[in-house]
Amino acid sequence: MSANDDLGDKLSAPPDFNGPTSKRHMTDILCTVLLWCMWIAMTGLGIYAMQQGDYRLILYPLDYDGNLCGTSKGQVDMTDYPYLYYVNDFSGGVCVKECPQLENLTDPKTLVTYSGLYQVDGSYITSDDIAIADYSYNNDTLACTETLCYPNDDPEESFTSYGVNMGKGFAYYAMDTYELMWRCVFTDEARDSLDAVVNPNNENNLTSVIGAMSDQNEQIKEGYSIWSNLYSDLWVARYFILGLGFGAPLVIGFVYSIFLRIPMVLPFMVWFSVAATIAIVFGGAYYAGELAAEWENADPPMYTEDNIKVAQYGSYALYAFGGILVIVFLFMRKRIQLAMGCVKEASKAILRLPLIILFPVIQALGFAAFMTVWTVFCANIASMGEFKTEQIDTIPGLF
Repeated sequence: MSANDDLGDKLSAPPDFNGPTSKRHMTDILCTVLLWCMWIAMTGLGIYAMQQGDYRLILYPLDYDGNLCGTSKGQVDMTDYPYLYYVNDFSGGVCVKECPQLENLTDPKTLVTYSGLYQVDGSYITSDDIAIADYSYNNDTLACTETLCYPNDDPEESFTSYGVNMGKGFAYYAMDTYELMWRCVFTDEARDSLDAVVNPNNENNLTSVIGAMSDQNEQIKEGYSIWSNLYSDLWVARYFILGLGFGAPLVIGFVYSIFLRIPMVLPFMVWFSVAATIAIVFGGAYYAGELAAEWENADPPMYTEDNIKVAQYGSYALYAFGGILVIVFLFMRKRIQLAMGCVKEASKAILRLPLIILFPVIQALGFAAFMTVWTVFCANIASMGEFKTEQIDTIPGLF
């Protein structure tokens, strides 16, 4: 008896059969209307927000004095200075024309401050390398002096000085950067090069600070390590993730559907999987029984009586489970045959309509398009209102 005999007679539609489409109609009118109302409301609110708001208030960086880099929002027009150069760990910085890219990675003799560049003997960069906006209007800003920022012309003393304060002051060194969301981010090479000069003992470095935490903060250290490793691994393996996680399954799935149409391939794969599953269960049962016998006959005894009983009972349980599997598969033989027939027909449909395999991709692209519009609307909604800044007096060097 062939596999096709188990499936029964081939079904055929009557001559006047038009298919199920003639009886199809909308079954959830209320939710459809609610969905349309949501789309209309979201679109109307989003358009209004785009007219009244300014997404730049959310995305563009804010300098230390409340000016929005790259815009005219604030006390000074910063349209020509769209990037933020950080001068401390508290996200305080100044607007610059371009994120500096230094050939020598860093210039320890040059400090970027709230009042412009401060340079001592031996500096090599110029204002063309780091073009800072004019902050001369602000008379309340602390300015670097030799005493405050570079005592004794010593880079190491400068790092712990009142002005630099190990990255918590109002000045920091000129370093090579790259641009990320209009922010100038220090490169790792520049950090290492600078640390070798101004911070050879690695004072107040994030890693050393975390390492010095008490045992009570062990979870914080572990969390830092987990996230750091996760992002590093994802970035390093990004091409493998995209290729093996998206491209390869798409190709393999299509080839696999062709492969299934080869005679006897699908039955072999299905019944081999069934037989292999049963064999693994019985093999585990036999192994557990032999292991229990070996432990029981060991001289001197290596395992307790409880360990031996666990292995024996585990063997009996696996034998019972294997027997149940055999019975289940025997009773479900015709169902399995029917499932194989469905798989064959599905593979035929994919081969005749190959673009159907791209349907999930189209869905993903549609979702991405919706989320893009939604994100733009949200950014503009969040930016609505009056732009205000507040000055907070602090004590430099407190931290």
